[in-house]
Amino acid sequence: MPRLALICVALLALVLGIPLLMPGSLLWFIPAFFLAPLAPWLCVRASRRTLKDEDWGDNSDRLQADTIDTVCIDPALLIGRRWLQARVWLPFDAIEGERFRSHTGVAAMSAAIALTESCAADERSVTGFAREDIREWVSSLGVNADNFRRLHPRVDDARYCGYPGVIVMDGKELRAYFVGGATLVQECRRVLDGSSRIMMRDDRERLRDLPADALCYATAPVIDGKLGEVCYLGAVQPVARYSVSAEALEAGRRLHRRGIRVTLGREDPWMLQNARDMGVEWPEDDGAPNVFRPRALHMDAEQPRDFDRPVREWLLRARQEAYHCVLCALFGLMLWPASLLEREPWWFLLALLTLCLSILIAKDHAFPTPPLRTVRSFVTPLAPGFLLPLIVWFFIEVIAKRSGSHAGAMMAVTEGCVYALWRLSLIASQPAGHRTVGIGAGVCLIAVSLATLLLNDVKWISAAFGGVAGMLIAIAVIITHRYLSPEVEDGR
Repeated sequence: MPRLALICVALLALVLGIPLLMPGSLLWFIPAFFLAPLAPWLCVRASRRTLKDEDWGDNSDRLQADTIDTVCIDPALLIGRRWLQARVWLPFDAIEGERFRSHTGVAAMSAAIALTESCAADERSVTGFAREDIREWVSSLGVNADNFRRLHPRVDDARYCGYPGVIVMDGKELRAYFVGGATLVQECRRVLDGSSRIMMRDDRERLRDLPADALCYATAPVIDGKLGEVCYLGAVQPVARYSVSAEALEAGRRLHRRGIRVTLGREDPWMLQNARDMGVEWPEDDGAPNVFRPRALHMDAEQPRDFDRPVREWLLRARQEAYHCVLCALFGLMLWPASLLEREPWWFLLALLTLCLSILIAKDHAFPTPPLRTVRSFVTPLAPGFLLPLIVWFFIEVIAKRSGSHAGAMMAVTEGCVYALWRLSLIASQPAGHRTVGIGAGVCLIAVSLATLLLNDVKWISAAFGGVAGMLIAIAVIITHRYLSPEVEDGR
C-alpha cells in the first residue's frame, strides 16, 4: 500500500503541475485518468478494519494478500482440558504418580507433601505452581492433606538453609518437614532408603539428574528446640496432562476442507510438544508471508477454540474489501469523462476528493455482504459512464461550445456526490449509520457549494443542466452495476 500511495501522490503532482507549467494544456487528462481509479482504491485499502471480537484478535492489518492459504495457530488452542499429575522419586527411582500409593514406606513422604503444601505455594519462584495447582497434583497422588493436618497439628514455621518448612506434632514429639528445589538434596545428611541412613557421595551423584522444577522433601526431628539431622525423603515433579480439544480439531478440519492449510506456531516449543504428545500432526509454521494468525484474547475455560470463525470473518471482510476497491475505482474512473468538458483540473479533483472523503468517514462501519463480483457487472457500467458525457459534449451545443458554461464542473462534482451518497446509504441502517450518512451529505453539500462559489461568469442554466446530467450519469452507472449483480455473495 505505501507504493500505491506514492504513485497516487506522483499522479496528483502531475495533475496539479501540468496546468501551472503549461497553461491551457490538456495533458493533465492523462495522469488524471490513472489517478481517478487509484485514489479511491487506496482509500478503501486504508480503511481496512481489524477484527473486532471479544474472543479473537488477528494480524490482518499486516496482511497484504486479499486471500489466504495458510493459518497458523498457537498450539495452546488445541488444549481442551488441562490437569496436573506428578512423578515421584522414592528416593532415587522415578515412578508415575498413579503407582505412588502402591509403594511401601510412603507415609513419611505423604506427610511431607501434605504438611508443606502451603510452604510450596509460598515459594512460587521455585515451584512455578499456585496453591490450587499444588492441591490438584497432591490429590492425584491419593494424599489426603486434610487428614495429615488433623493428625499432625502445626506448631510453628521453620526454615533450613533458606528452605521453608513447618514444625508439627508427631505423636508426643515434634518433627519438621521442609520443601524446596533440587538443591535441597545437597543440604541433607541422611536419606530415607527403606530406612534412614547416612547419605553417601554416590547417593548425591544419583540425585544430580533431578529435574530443575522438582520439589524435594526432607524431614528432621526437633529435640529440645534444636533441629536434628535432616533426612531426604524424595522428590515430586508436577506434570501437566492435556486432552486435545474436539472443537479445535473440527475447526482445523473445516479449514482443510476449504483448501486452507493449518500450521502450528513455534514460539512456545513446550506447547508445541504437548500438541505432538496429544497426537496432532499438523505441520509447524514455516515462516511464509501473508499467513493469517488468529490470536486468542483470553486463554481460559471460556475461550472458544473454533479458530476457523475469525478466519471465515477475515475472508469475508477481504472479499468485501476487494469488492469495494473495484467498485470505488469504477466510480472514480467515471469522474474522468465528465472532467473532459473543462480545461482545468480543479473540478475533477474536487469531485474525486468528495468521493475519497466519503470512503474514509465510513471506515469504522461494516458494509453489508456485497453481491458477487463479476467482470460484466463492472465493465458494462463503463458504457453509460463514458457515452453520456460524450452525448453532452457533442450534441448539447449550449454546453459544448459556449466558453464558461461550466457544465462539466457541475457534472463532475454532482456525479461524485451521488456515488458517495449511494455507497454511504448502504450503512444507513447500522448503529451511528445515519450520523455517518449525515456527515457524508454535509461533505457533498460543501463540495457543491464550493464548486458554485468558485465558478467564474457562471451560466446558471447550463450549470444546472450539468448538475442534473451528472446525477443521471451516476444513477445510470449504479443501476447498471446493481442490475448485473443480483446475487449476494455467500459469506460462509
